[in-house]
Amino acid sequence: MRAVLFDFSGTLFQIDTYADRIRAAMAEPVDEVAMDVMLSGLEGSLSDPDVVEAQRGRDVSSKAHHHAFTTWYASVPELAPVADVLDEQLKAPEHWVPTRTPSPHWSG
Repeated sequence: MRAVLFDFSGTLFQIDTYADRIRAAMAEPVDEVAMDVMLSGLEGSLSDPDVVEAQRGRDVSSKAHHHAFTTWYASVPELAPVADVLDEQLKAPEHWVPTRTPSPHWSG
């Protein structure tokens, strides 16, 4: 064997939920109604042409990845001020937890 490749995200570890990450990023507490609005906004913006375009090539470089995710987060007005914080969380070990169940893509 010359190498072993692990798919980190979603296989070995998973990122905190969006709700947990949003709450950690916001300066003020977020109630369930406001959270539902923000989460619905994120989901809805996945079809926004600017967000779709920003996702192209997002895994090619850290700059492209940052642009893709901050564009997506900023598409929700309430999240725009914390778009950089939410993106930084993707690199912060405290926001990653071991995957509890095997990935459906795992064939080991």
